[in-house]
Amino acid sequence: IGNWRDNLNGLGAVFGVHDLGAYRDSENEGRKEVLSFVKTELAGACGKTSKIVLLGYSQGAQATGDAYEQIYPGLTKEQREHIAAVVLWGDPRYNHTDQLADRDDRGTDGLLGTRKPFPNDAKQVKDSKIFSYCNNRDIICQTFPLAEIAYFRAREHELYYKTDEAKNDGSAVASFLARGGG
Repeated sequence: IGNWRDNLNGLGAVFGVHDLGAYRDSENEGRKEVLSFVKTELAGACGKTSKIVLLGYSQGAQATGDAYEQIYPGLTKEQREHIAAVVLWGDPRYNHTDQLADRDDRGTDGLLGTRKPFPNDAKQVKDSKIFSYCNNRDIICQTFPLAEIAYFRAREHELYYKTDEAKNDGSAVASFLARGGG
């Protein structure tokens, strides 16, 4: 199933072995880049007037979510208001119980463990700037028995960009922003 480098990288990700594949190092680098981007934008000339929308798919969702969790506590309320939305598709650390972030109401958590509920100023999901999407039967953002993983492989995980799934989710985010959310 797949090529040997992808399989090795996947094993390194699941078992947290840095020398086995490049997933962990790559995710850490992505997280650092998101952190740097947010800090630079907030400190720059447009930082007081612009809004930032953070997006991520798969490993990028993990890096973006991790960066947001890391930077949030150090931001002032005013700075947090400049992050208009955090949108994640297929997060390997998906948390199906995070009621203010989970937009798909799935029954299990991500393949790489459960993310703590996102820090959130919202009290209701309609006011939440966090949008975490997970397709039904997506083996990356949900955990399944091995037989199901072998059958479904990554098919559901690819539907975000092979169908109108992301476009439809993006419309929901755009509606949130248009009505003054974020």
